[in-house]
Amino acid sequence: MFSKIFGGTGLQAVMAGRDAAGKTTLLYKLNLGEVVTTIPTIGFNVETVEFRKTKITSMDVSYQGLFGLIKYYLRHANSLIYVVDSADREGLDENKRFLNRFMSEDEFKTMPVLIFANKQDLSNTIDLPKLTEQLELYKLNDRKWTVQPCCAVTLDGVYDGLNWLSFAIQAQMEENKNEKNKSNENENENENEKEN
Repeated sequence: MFSKIFGGTGLQAVMAGRDAAGKTTLLYKLNLGEVVTTIPTIGFNVETVEFRKTKITSMDVSYQGLFGLIKYYLRHANSLIYVVDSADREGLDENKRFLNRFMSEDEFKTMPVLIFANKQDLSNTIDLPKLTEQLELYKLNDRKWTVQPCCAVTLDGVYDGLNWLSFAIQAQMEENKNEKNKSNENENENENEKEN
């Protein structure tokens, strides 16, 4: 199912989030179709899952000093998947700091962002409007973004989010293509004017 959604889009996403947000569970569930018991990643961990033409790179980004490495991976990607533990109220500030830092980077300003509000199966989750406000997602007005409630263990909501991301990437690629064509047309007009 995953490869059918993304087979032709050229999706290459970087998946990031705090420790224990559910990134590894999500990847293993997508890749193996089963839940694997995981332990918190120590240090820096990168895992890549491939589905035909689709590549998702997952990494832990809890340490501030690693943003340079994350930027390297993002340069080779066309989207960001950010996983938030919807029940982790204490981690909201760190999530907000990462997203604000990401948003301030000019080179990523058009990159679509899918935010998975994970662990919706728990009873103490933060409701989506409050989560959106706490993360200051209203500042993401220069790019396509969405918050998708999900449960990595059951994959509830995951395919909906990935489907949105697929369309967002296609739309962004089309916009980039149109801008390039417009730029080429302007250059040709300028050349013609110089010749005349």
